[in-house]
Amino acid sequence: MSRFRTPQCGVALSLILGVIWLTGCGGSQATSPPPPTVPPKAVVTTNPLVPTPQAALAQEPFQGAPKYPDVYLLTAAQRKSDLASFLYTTVRDLDRVNPGVPDPIPSGTLVAIPYDYLVTQPKPFASIAAETGLSKEVLFTYNPVLRNTENLAQGTRLVMPRLLIVSDVTQLSAAVERLAVSRVALMQANPNLAGTEKLLSGTVLILPPEDQP
Repeated sequence: MSRFRTPQCGVALSLILGVIWLTGCGGSQATSPPPPTVPPKAVVTTNPLVPTPQAALAQEPFQGAPKYPDVYLLTAAQRKSDLASFLYTTVRDLDRVNPGVPDPIPSGTLVAIPYDYLVTQPKPFASIAAETGLSKEVLFTYNPVLRNTENLAQGTRLVMPRLLIVSDVTQLSAAVERLAVSRVALMQANPNLAGTEKLLSGTVLILPPEDQP
C-alpha cells in the first residue's frame, strides 16, 4: 500500500515543526555566560624601608633626599681606606657593618655606611675627630650629651652624622631649599664648602641633625 499525506496530516506536521522551532529559539535566548574577567595588573611597589642606591635623576640631584642614604654603591673599585675617608668613617667601622668585604672593594659593591662609631679602647675625643675627618663641633652636634667630654670610655657609641651624596651638579641654594635646612646650619656642618656656590657631582654633604633646620 502506498503511503500519502492528507491535508490534515500536513497541517499537524507544520504545527509540530513550528513548536519545535519556537522552543529552539527560546532556548537560544537564555542568558549567555558573562565574558571572562581580565585580572587586574599587579602593581609593583618598592619597599620604602629599603634605600635606593642608584643615582638620582637630573632634576633630583641627591641620592635618597630628603631621607638620607645609609648605603653607597661603588662605581669603581676602591681601597677601604679611601672609601672610609670619603664617607667620614674608619676602616674598622666599615668592616664592622660590611663583614667579609675584600680590600680593595670591587666595583658595583653596595656598601653600608656606618651610622655610629664604636670606641674600642679609651681615647680622647679629639683623636676620634681626626680619625673620621669630622670636626669636634660636628660630633658634639650629633652627640650633645658628650659635649665638653675630653676622653671617651671603651664601649661608648657615637652617633655619626648623616651623609648625602650629590649625584649631579647643583647650586648650594637649591640644596638648602631641597633639604629644608638653613644655609647657616649646612655651612656649619660643612666648613670646607665656605665660599662655594655650586656643588659638584660626588660631593659628600654632612647634614645637620633634623632638629636643627
